Amino acid sequence: MPLYEDPEFPRHSVSSLSSCKIVWRRPNAIVRTPKFFGCDDSLITSEQHIERRKEIRGNRSAFFLMTVAGLTNNVDKFSQVVPRQTFGNEYTGKFLFNFFENGAKTTVTIDDLLPTLETGTLLFSDCVGDAFWFPLLEKAYAKFCGGYDQINTGLPLYALRHLTGKEVECIDNENGGSLPFSPHGMYEKLAHWSSKKCLIVCKLNDNRHFNNEKHGSGFTVTGVQEGKRPSNDGIFSQKKFVKLRHSSGIIEKGLADEMGISEIDENGEGLMDVEKFVRQMQCVYSVDVEMESLGRNDGLDAFAPFIPIIQRSDVVSKHRCRRH
Repeated sequence: MPLYEDPEFPRHSVSSLSSCKIVWRRPNAIVRTPKFFGCDDSLITSEQHIERRKEIRGNRSAFFLMTVAGLTNNVDKFSQVVPRQTFGNEYTGKFLFNFFENGAKTTVTIDDLLPTLETGTLLFSDCVGDAFWFPLLEKAYAKFCGGYDQINTGLPLYALRHLTGKEVECIDNENGGSLPFSPHGMYEKLAHWSSKKCLIVCKLNDNRHFNNEKHGSGFTVTGVQEGKRPSNDGIFSQKKFVKLRHSSGIIEKGLADEMGISEIDENGEGLMDVEKFVRQMQCVYSVDVEMESLGRNDGLDAFAPFIPIIQRSDVVSKHRCRRH
């Protein structure tokens, strides 16, 4: 039986992003034994499922990459978007992924022909080891949006909506300054979101001196914590920190030194003083993935001051120019 080929995928969307010759290859022409998930398919607890982050790697569409990395925090929501599939006996060349449009789930069907250079290197997101779920998810999202060229740039809020089906709360500076929160207010906000197990992503300020082109600018906020740390004069004082994970899964030393990220652990997560976080981040996005809807109800009391009366499905709640 011939393998499935998707007649609807806009292959022409790739040509505008690369001047090189593009060869469309299936995973079994890229690696000897492709897998959908690289790590054990029996990883079903949230703690184990975070291992999926290690299978995310890409050098484009960073806003999509960082959103998917954040989604791995929630195994149930991740599985809604990325159902388990196989390159085994049931393999047909067809893969299915789910996204959300105006809150309604949409299933996107693709083939597994991926754009590569003549050398066999994947043009966009890379496979980590033999795992291909992320390059395939990226292709499905490109089809959902109208082509690879449509996801090469953009804002995380669109990917957050499309991957969760939920409303997005956004804090941004818009003018290149600090976020419109005091460090204390920002810490309390992040602590509240974290306690509700929200998906939180953030983006570095493009106006800062960091080499965003080299390092990338997307992070997932995985929590907050307090602790005593020594100052330059050796005196210990209580500090508030934001726990960050870079969208690539690795916080490079150069970026860590520039941003003031310390105590990076084996999971690629490090601590950043909340005062530096407020100064250096351009925007923070949050989605309460546990919330069934974003109308006013008993579960939204803490959000009441910030939630607009929703007239359209594409409204984004924003905070600007007001300190908390």
